[in-house]
Amino acid sequence: MRCARAGLLSLGLLSAGILLPGCVVQVVQAPGGAGGDSCRLQSVGFLDLARGLQPLSAIPPGRWADGGPAVQGDLAGQLQAENALLDRLQIAFDSLLYCRWIELRSIRADAASGRATPAAAQAQLAAGRARLEAELAEAQASVTRLQERGRTLERSAERAVPGLAAALAAGRAREGAPLPAVAAATVPLRLRPDAAAPEVGRVAGGRSVTLRPATGGFALIEAADGVRGYAPAGAFTLEARPTAASASAGADLRSLAATNLARRENFAESVAVSGRSLAAGFEEAI
Repeated sequence: MRCARAGLLSLGLLSAGILLPGCVVQVVQAPGGAGGDSCRLQSVGFLDLARGLQPLSAIPPGRWADGGPAVQGDLAGQLQAENALLDRLQIAFDSLLYCRWIELRSIRADAASGRATPAAAQAQLAAGRARLEAELAEAQASVTRLQERGRTLERSAERAVPGLAAALAAGRAREGAPLPAVAAATVPLRLRPDAAAPEVGRVAGGRSVTLRPATGGFALIEAADGVRGYAPAGAFTLEARPTAASASAGADLRSLAATNLARRENFAESVAVSGRSLAAGFEEAI
């Protein structure tokens, strides 16, 4: 049985150290949990990481002359630590976004079944949207901080591996390329980027696809078997994608710098896709 992507891990299980080998445990809470926010655990976990990002100190240029391999080792350690931090931040963001998506779906289901009045459901949707707006604003601020941290590390890496900056710049030249993603749950595909458009297929939860952002918070989804259609972008979790530099990396520092770039750009893409989905009406798109 295929397990879901690591981005859907419950932060509660992570903190408790309860994991199944090779699998991901998903925790779906009912709307209206403690304090009226069923995703409070995921929100606190992500915001603590995002707000805790501090500027990095660049290795002084003069240290290269007398530091040699020792300074390169320091830089490699910084890059490894940054990659681990980026992994934790991506998992926390994916977990939060998935919880919000399920939360809003549950509210709409309660309204459709009569378990909640239309007025109560609208109030819950408005509250959920406001929380998500605040969380995405923090996520975008963390993207800015991560970009500055990345520039600091890249300046030091260029001194260690001349020509690295050019290789990383080439890796950034991928505007408009399809993004690898995984369906967070079974998602219907539509003929057009419109929730009322005819359904043309379905993508099962955990399935790998490619995603191209479209209009109205939707994305064009394509699977390996040819299934193709439009679905809400927020229903998918973006996967890390290696850059050209990482594929051809021959040195540890070059490889570490390339994977660091890939992680940063993957997180920035996740935040951007989620922001477009929210702007188009996140609660309507699900």
